[in-house]
Amino acid sequence: MTTCARLESPAADGAGLRHCLLAAARSMSEHPQDHGWRDIYSGLANAINEEPESLMVLVNSIPGVQDLAPAYIIGLIAISLQQLWHSNGRGEDPAYRRLPGDEIIGLATEYRSELSSILAKYRNSFTGVRRFLVPQVLLAKHFARYGGELVNILDIGTGIGILPRQLDSQACFERFAGDLIWPAESPVFAKIGIGDRFGIELDPIPDLAWVHGCYGPSEYYDRLFQEMRDTLAIPEVRAASFSFISQDARDLPGLARLIADKNVSAVTAAYSLYQYSPPVRQAIGAAIHRSLPRGGIFIDIEPHPALDQPGCLVEAWIGGVDDKLTICVVSDGHFRGSVTAATDYDRFTRTWP
Repeated sequence: MTTCARLESPAADGAGLRHCLLAAARSMSEHPQDHGWRDIYSGLANAINEEPESLMVLVNSIPGVQDLAPAYIIGLIAISLQQLWHSNGRGEDPAYRRLPGDEIIGLATEYRSELSSILAKYRNSFTGVRRFLVPQVLLAKHFARYGGELVNILDIGTGIGILPRQLDSQACFERFAGDLIWPAESPVFAKIGIGDRFGIELDPIPDLAWVHGCYGPSEYYDRLFQEMRDTLAIPEVRAASFSFISQDARDLPGLARLIADKNVSAVTAAYSLYQYSPPVRQAIGAAIHRSLPRGGIFIDIEPHPALDQPGCLVEAWIGGVDDKLTICVVSDGHFRGSVTAATDYDRFTRTWP
């Protein structure tokens, strides 16, 4: 994916922002997997290239857009356009389920107010039910070395809060664990020993209708969404105690206070920090690391090398340890496929600390 310099003020440098968005849309339209979004990204690229004004108005309605990565902005606009296309009855015909690229400019112009309201209110709330698998294994391995105290966990950008509720569910783990091939033998289920579960998300908390739209217009995503609904019905998941907290991850002092006040010793972020520009993402990661108690852990899972490819990178920071651990690469962001050991995989799984 083309790398663009972070724009401190997109409104003041519209041409630069358009260049970054165009590069992101073109790159995402060439994703090797097509589960419903590729043609929409291609249509967005054409619209930005040919008639950018209507879309740039929408872009600048996104709160804090100056902190956001171009690929995330393109994804959020695509979701909002697709949701509006469907909610107005135009996507009910299966033959026209996906928003046609040549409708984008007209839709963005005709429904500018509605789209601006959506973009000001919502975020990309896609939730993958297999993304808890790697944190489950790594957190259980890590905290087994620390004497069995209950672990309070905080999930960053939690969406509907499914990942933290899946953790420590043996039924959930055994349902999905076979979809991942690990470097050595497949790990067996081991409990982390979770105490309190928290998730931060900006208000409003997304409802299932919005989340469904984030999954995309295809039979593939229909199946994943049904899996998510089935997962929410698993007794262990349904019964898990969980608290939403309205908190912006960019409020670094507030994030530090939250970790301290809730006695959090494990933090997860699965496909949430990628939405920010690199400096903002790095600042959030550093703030979390500084706030961890000694022996606490922050696991970050982000697209790798970028959102235009299917894989993701898993990294970890340990409280009281300076360096970041690069643990593994997962071949598919929906956590079907293989886990490949990275630089610090052996150090973490066998000899750490």
